[in-house]
Amino acid sequence: MIKRIFITGGTCFLSSYLWDRLIKEGHDILCADNFFAGSGSSVTYLMGIDLTFFSMEMLNA
Repeated sequence: MIKRIFITGGTCFLSSYLWDRLIKEGHDILCADNFFAGSGSSVTYLMGIDLTFFSMEMLNA
């Protein structure tokens, strides 16, 4: 069963492993991050994959 999964803090090193696994399983990924602790470099290899990314501060959402 394919699920839509929302990940906060998605640019950190550990989240990149979570993205990789969930995408390989065929899930629809939504991600939000404010780039405070991460730069996004750990997830650049995902640029060609169909996912939704939000650059935002969760406290203001």
